[in-house]
Amino acid sequence: KMRNFLYYNEDNTLRCNARDIKTQSFTSFDNSTIDLQPGKYIVSIDISATVTDSFYDAIDKSTEEFTDSPFYISIKIDNSIQSFTIGQYTPICIHITRYLDVQSPTTITVSSNYSDLQNIDIHVISEQL
Repeated sequence: KMRNFLYYNEDNTLRCNARDIKTQSFTSFDNSTIDLQPGKYIVSIDISATVTDSFYDAIDKSTEEFTDSPFYISIKIDNSIQSFTIGQYTPICIHITRYLDVQSPTTITVSSNYSDLQNIDIHVISEQL
């Protein structure tokens, strides 16, 4: 959907133009995928969530030895994966902004190997340049 936005261009001049901005929101990690067609994009992803007491129980009852939490949230863009460890401090707040030059149809997938997260809010803004 094209909308007109006020923005400053490279010359620091205030402009009003149609910009191709798409916003998507998700409340779980099950279906949080974003499809991009070939082109250049600025993609901004914000993730917030909280853990429950079962998070601490899972770590307390584990017989494995680890120096860090085994749980994570990952953002997969094409074949590149960036993971964020879910530690003991909540709420979880993750923000990334990426410039993407997409050559062929690409999917961005936001996922987690920990299923008991609560208050999940995944907000994705993609602007085709």
